[in-house]
Amino acid sequence: MSVTKKLIITHMMRSGSTYISGLLSCLPDFENYLHGHFFPEKYYNSKRRYTVCLIRRPVDWYFSQWNYGRERKSGDIYRSINSIYYRIRMYEKLKRYEIFDKNEAFYQLFTLYNRNKIYSNDNESFTNFVKLVSSSDFLKSIGIKKILSKYGQGVMFGYLCYACFKNKRPSIQNDVSTFFKKNTSVDELVFLENIDEVLDNILLSLNYTHEEIENAKIFNSNRNSTLKKYKITDYINSNLIKEINNKEHFINSLCDKAISSRLIF
Repeated sequence: MSVTKKLIITHMMRSGSTYISGLLSCLPDFENYLHGHFFPEKYYNSKRRYTVCLIRRPVDWYFSQWNYGRERKSGDIYRSINSIYYRIRMYEKLKRYEIFDKNEAFYQLFTLYNRNKIYSNDNESFTNFVKLVSSSDFLKSIGIKKILSKYGQGVMFGYLCYACFKNKRPSIQNDVSTFFKKNTSVDELVFLENIDEVLDNILLSLNYTHEEIENAKIFNSNRNSTLKKYKITDYINSNLIKEINNKEHFINSLCDKAISSRLIF
């Protein structure tokens, strides 16, 4: 989470958070950067600040998660798959969250995942990764499988809920759209592909000047990712695209809407 006196950007992992954190840190009233993917209690009542979360296309998000784990041997999902000790630490942290199903997650703490060809250069490795993080065991391990199952969503939607919801038991609704709108604490979702235009408009509406925004962009422009660039087309096919989009149909619908209008709640 990145915080200025006027703006909060919650951290939806692998959705441009590094870029946006760097940009906000260059603004004159930057206050804090909090590492983590969950809405901190410290800022629950920040009504004077505008709260934003970034999203991206689900297929791109899944690929970015896999590629980051393969290159860096790091990230929440990589460590959840590869380290029992990490899952135990996360369980201790997350059991304070009302949205987190403690019983569901506890019994999955010591699951041994089939890690063969998950982070290799094999053309099937990305497919294997998608299958693993979509499995019942993995969804239980993050403690919100029942919610995901109820609304027919995948792991990406789960992490979006963590990034946007306060620490209280969520209000269950009849459909996923109403569920998210009823429980979210963010004012707006920003589609990663529209980030420059939409973020400029948000910052201007919060009375940042054109000069402050442009100076922040200049200072932030030299911070480039060191991840290797792989062609997603080498690892994906139409069936896998369809499978991911079906699992994350709500986020896909948000991305479609973001092309023509802002996603303000």
